[in-house]
Amino acid sequence: GGDTGGGDGGASCEDTDNGAVDPYGDGCAEYNSFPSWCGNYDDDDFISNEMCCVCGGGTTSDGGMVIIDNPIAHTIKTMDRDDRVDFINQIKSNRRSVFNLIDPPMIVDVEGSILLNPAPNNRVISYEVNVFCDACLDGEAWSGSFNSPTTDFLLYGIDEGVDVCAEVRAVSSNTATVSAWSDAACTSAGCGPNCVAGDANNDGNVNVSDIVLLVGSILNNSGSTDGVECGDMDSGGVINVSDIVAIINIILNPMNSTSDATEAKLNIGTDVSIVADGQLSAIQMVLSHDSDFSLELTQDAWVADYSTIDNKTTLIVVMPSSEYLFTPNGEFTIEESIVLNSENQIDVTVNSLPIEFSVSDAYPNPFNPVTVLNINLPSESMVKVNVYNVTGQMIDAIYSNSLTAGTHSISWDASNLSSGVYLIRTEAGKNISTQKVMLLK
Repeated sequence: GGDTGGGDGGASCEDTDNGAVDPYGDGCAEYNSFPSWCGNYDDDDFISNEMCCVCGGGTTSDGGMVIIDNPIAHTIKTMDRDDRVDFINQIKSNRRSVFNLIDPPMIVDVEGSILLNPAPNNRVISYEVNVFCDACLDGEAWSGSFNSPTTDFLLYGIDEGVDVCAEVRAVSSNTATVSAWSDAACTSAGCGPNCVAGDANNDGNVNVSDIVLLVGSILNNSGSTDGVECGDMDSGGVINVSDIVAIINIILNPMNSTSDATEAKLNIGTDVSIVADGQLSAIQMVLSHDSDFSLELTQDAWVADYSTIDNKTTLIVVMPSSEYLFTPNGEFTIEESIVLNSENQIDVTVNSLPIEFSVSDAYPNPFNPVTVLNINLPSESMVKVNVYNVTGQMIDAIYSNSLTAGTHSISWDASNLSSGVYLIRTEAGKNISTQKVMLLK
């Protein structure tokens, strides 16, 4: 230990250990200049308070500065403005200044005015994580770096049961300064003692019940991973439909990607359906609507559920087995849609369908010799279009076949008929439309 001096100006520091320095090469002169080092920089190599003791306590004798008991405040006394500016800049630039800590202190003057506040209330701490292993990815060595906004971090895809190590450091949002890297910590890959990736309910199995929990998290808990951590398949910190698709691939071991859909068309009419050129894994949609809106959701799927909050409804359909999605009761707007195959999000076009059966007026009318009419179908129907003369005799069958929901154009060529008035009768299921046309040659 060293001698501490007395007097009104504070303690006088003398090197009583024959030129003692710490593992960084700093001696008593540096500790006298930066007394804030004492107690703030302990690590595996040394305890900073021991060095301060060797140097006689680590306070200056000129009455200009003293470290008080409160660890987050320093009082600067009897300094003019220029001295204070120099002092602040000096301790901020030093590599071991308290202002390079993740939780730096505040500097105030003797009247209590804040001279420097490097840690505002909106400061956010995030974390950098380095992960590495000798043989954890298909038996090969691997390493990776990640950023995490929280202290929870889940890494997916590592070989089960092998050792994986990581080190972490914290980053302050307001100064971008970082802490020292932690010592490496190692564990066996897996989600926990009785948990495997995808096992959201921790029952030892990965199945549809895990998907049900994830759907509930998305709809009712803003995608929180609380209680379903092992369902966060991409380690994104939030549950989404991509995590659900990853679990589907585990259940089906994996899905047959050769049958994957590459594009889809969303048909909106009295019902809402989706037509794809292959298998869809999951569909998520967000609808906006008035307060009296409701819907009837398909049950032709592994899991189908929805949640309505205020004037927005979020719905999820997992592994649909039919084109039908839901029947709306009221007007709505699709704010967002996510449609996935076994691996990726696919493009979707929106097709607005007629909400009721109708037939347009034939055009031109009068005509010679061809006229055209449009048939609007809210759903797939068997359609017949026949032509009659004014006596009720059928003289031509224009069309007789099934048509999908949508708008279809039908033309009639009357080249082999004489001028006159004719009736065109259109039947679609129980719907019938008849209109009069005039052929003029």
